[in-house]
Amino acid sequence: MKPQEEKKTPKKRELPEFSAQAAEAFEFYSALDSADRTAFIAHALDLNRRDSSAASKEAGKTLEIGQRVRIVSGSAKHIGKTGTIVEARRTRVFVEVDGVEKVLYLYAVDVTLLDTLETADEEPEAEVVNG
Repeated sequence: MKPQEEKKTPKKRELPEFSAQAAEAFEFYSALDSADRTAFIAHALDLNRRDSSAASKEAGKTLEIGQRVRIVSGSAKHIGKTGTIVEARRTRVFVEVDGVEKVLYLYAVDVTLLDTLETADEEPEAEVVNG
């Protein structure tokens, strides 16, 4: 190959790992013909749109600096990762994720707040009082 052609080769994308249930669904999807795949995708996108709409209308969902969140949509290489909000705006948030150099700039609907039970692993150490 010529050096010019090498530059045009697309890079391999990093995709998240499948769960057992998702792998089974993907195998089923792979066996469908083209028309059925199109219908399947249309229904999946409609379901995703309704879920996103419901998520954005959650009562009292205000994201604030310091809250722990999980990334649920957006770039495939970041889905499932958790991080801390370092700046919050009306529709966007800046999230600092461990292991990622840059702060991620995401839509607020791309993240969900972690429950306090899920963040219990990060409890501060108890203070020792000399008495």
